[in-house]
Amino acid sequence: MVYDLDNSIGRLVGMASRAIINRLNRDFEAAGIILTAEQWIVLVNVGHHEGECQQYFARFSGKDKTSIARLLLAMEEHGLIRREPDSADRRQNMIFLTPRGRALMDEATPVVESTLAEAVNGIDKSELDVCRRVLREIFENMSGCHN
Repeated sequence: MVYDLDNSIGRLVGMASRAIINRLNRDFEAAGIILTAEQWIVLVNVGHHEGECQQYFARFSGKDKTSIARLLLAMEEHGLIRREPDSADRRQNMIFLTPRGRALMDEATPVVESTLAEAVNGIDKSELDVCRRVLREIFENMSGCHN
């Protein structure tokens, strides 16, 4: 039996993810928003979970500690977030949005919504619900994060 690469779930998910990320990066650039899709994901997550430790955002984004530290440093240098040592454990940094970060998140949100609406254009809502459920299950199977 020959492996069916064209229908491989890994390949299809990867292609769809890269297409959305590439398009979102282009749409941000066209709108004059100095932000990457990768930064957007972290920015929104920080906005929803301010005060969490740096490791939380590493787990959420699927990045290792070095990668998330580099990404957060770049975001901090751009004035989007601030890191504060945890009062209970000075080795850990707690992450917060800055006013500039919140404003950029608010400015970028309509661009993201438009891009994602285009990505799912013409797909039935019930099919999208199934797709989301299946993708969550795949993630849980691969990450060991069973709810």
